[in-house]
Amino acid sequence: MGFRRRPGPARDENFKRTPCPFSRAASEKTRGVHLVQKLLKCRMRMWFRRRVPSPADGAAQSRAAFARRYQEVCAACLLLEPGSQIPASKLAADYMTGVLNGEPSAEWWRTNEIYCAQPWFIWEYCLSRGLVSPPEPAAPENPYHVIHPPSQDHGGVALIRLSRDALLPGEGILCVEANSADDGLAALLRAQGLRPMGERFLRKIGERAAPLFDRAVQVACALLEGGYAVGVTEPALKSAILSGQYAPEHLYWVLPLSQPERLRLVYPHNPRLHDYICQAGGRWNGQYTEISIVHADRLEDLMRVYDFRATKEARRRLDAWQEAVRQASIYRSRHRADHKRELTREDLFRRILLRPAAVIEDLRETDD
Repeated sequence: MGFRRRPGPARDENFKRTPCPFSRAASEKTRGVHLVQKLLKCRMRMWFRRRVPSPADGAAQSRAAFARRYQEVCAACLLLEPGSQIPASKLAADYMTGVLNGEPSAEWWRTNEIYCAQPWFIWEYCLSRGLVSPPEPAAPENPYHVIHPPSQDHGGVALIRLSRDALLPGEGILCVEANSADDGLAALLRAQGLRPMGERFLRKIGERAAPLFDRAVQVACALLEGGYAVGVTEPALKSAILSGQYAPEHLYWVLPLSQPERLRLVYPHNPRLHDYICQAGGRWNGQYTEISIVHADRLEDLMRVYDFRATKEARRRLDAWQEAVRQASIYRSRHRADHKRELTREDLFRRILLRPAAVIEDLRETDD
């Protein structure tokens, strides 16, 4: 008869056995809890690091950065010293003290932080806070200067304006406005190269007619000699008109054409000069005188004798042709030098074999 186990109480399915603290299951569970805790701590640290700073923190950082820009502020105050009549060091100290103590708003720093060291911002801020006194307004200067001819035969004033090119100050637009434009004034301005454009007369001053300042003085002198009063807006222009000194417009030019190998000649009517140009290779095509670039040497001689000027593009073409001719001369000289080589022994031997045989004088037959 065998041993039988005594039946125990009925086992509850919902009952959870407590594992032994030294068992494998207990150690794995404890390790998982520790890992979860470490993960939560890491996430908390990352959250604290990435949290959005408050506006107060941003304003504090901006004030600290501004306090380190003392030298920039002093340099800007040096420019304001003549107008403010305050030493630059004192003005910089008052300005920075007022900004650091009187501007706690983060919105103000976000808007004006990049301008805090600019002279114009420092001046406006100091004026608004009463740190400097506003300058006394000067008497308004009359922007117009009117010049009357010795005997004014016509009423009204012709106003001359200059619109200079930003890249080429010597070129631009010459504009003349007159409140009473009669036929005589229109004819006089057309003779100076201006064309009517509504109520104004305009002329574009390019490379050939430059400089613009001298052309304005030339037009003003022509108007004064015709009995018209002249108005200008530049004091330097007024002084030049009263002195009557200006460089006359140059009339002899070499211009480029659409074809790279052709050049155009512009000059006043001169039959003798026209004959010289035709002898140099030029010709009249029915509209203007043109010449080929291959006659550059003769053209350069004409330019020196009659004071022709070439535009930038025309000069570039002439220089390019001269360089091409120079390179071609060097190439030809090298090509001829290649054929001149030293004679070898074989060449000398062939020459000896091909020369006619000579008879010794003792063997020659004589009639005697």
